[in-house]
Amino acid sequence: DHNIEKIKALADTCAARKIHLIGIVFPQSPTYRKTGSFGLYALQRSVAKEKLDELRNFAKQNLYFHLMDENKMGNHDYTDEMARNRDHLSSIGAEQMTKRFVKLLDSL
Repeated sequence: DHNIEKIKALADTCAARKIHLIGIVFPQSPTYRKTGSFGLYALQRSVAKEKLDELRNFAKQNLYFHLMDENKMGNHDYTDEMARNRDHLSSIGAEQMTKRFVKLLDSL
């Protein structure tokens, strides 16, 4: 896929300069698990899984690329109160996301 290849190229460019690149998959409503879609305007779930697996494998090869998957194919721990709507976090959800993001940054 063209977009995946662009991400990989950017990650390789960053790695050559010792810059960490972080990709984030934001949580969406877990009810999408019951559909064929990854999200409201998203790919089919099966295609999204393939793309995410490809990025995860790439992250194992490129130590400067990190994939932070907070959606987990809808099996995440973000509660309804952490969502503003089915596609966006509320301030409570953003707080949890930020804490996890900072933890990732601290680990680099």
